[in-house]
Amino acid sequence: MRSFGDESAHSSDVVRPRVRVNLRKGPVPSNGRHAVSPEGARAQAGQADSPPPTAVPVGSRLTFAPNMATRRNQASLAIAVTVALLILLIPAGLLLHDRSRAASANVANSVPIGITNSAVGIVTATTVVVDPETAGSTGLQSTAASDLPILTRDVADRWVPQISSKQYGLVAEGITWHHAEILREHRELRARYPNVRLLWSGEWSTFSYPDFWITIVGIGYPSKDGAIQWCADNGLDRDHCYAKLISTTHSVEGSTGYQ
Repeated sequence: MRSFGDESAHSSDVVRPRVRVNLRKGPVPSNGRHAVSPEGARAQAGQADSPPPTAVPVGSRLTFAPNMATRRNQASLAIAVTVALLILLIPAGLLLHDRSRAASANVANSVPIGITNSAVGIVTATTVVVDPETAGSTGLQSTAASDLPILTRDVADRWVPQISSKQYGLVAEGITWHHAEILREHRELRARYPNVRLLWSGEWSTFSYPDFWITIVGIGYPSKDGAIQWCADNGLDRDHCYAKLISTTHSVEGSTGYQ
């Protein structure tokens, strides 16, 4: 056994570790190994409240990457901002859509009378003014044209009751007869008596003037007596009804019979 004195004698042979404390501020220089900052040291000692950041070596120093909690917070913030934008934009889009549909419906329901302004898509109603004389002339011509084939078939070279003859500009019965008045009278007579027709005197050879509108009753008689009797039966005097021969070959002489 070794004595106490022997143990003391050999105490110089025991290797004791030396601890060096760096009291300077700032990063501790490394000697080829990774260095830990004072904050990192405190975190390792359990003095930090949150999990320690991840140490990433960059050259001779360490860079600390953000932890998972920070990343989750950033992702949650981005999602919240996106949802808020959608909440704001969706009602605005629906409002614009409704206004567009309402505008289309208004245009579709508009009366298609007028002039369309293509620049703004608005239908503007206009009032079309028709000249009464133009309308009267057109009405007389179209009526005579449609009655002509009927007269040619039913009363050519036969006697008929003539109940009106009017020339444009004629002054009679207290008025000056223009196209509108002539057409109005003819339509009244047409509504009052059956088989009333309109002819243009220039189409037939038995009239003295070629520019009269003649209203007749389209019932043909073999003699003037039948037509004169019709006038009497309907209460018309000789100034408003007489017999007339309708022909394209007979002369004017002898083509008129009075009551």
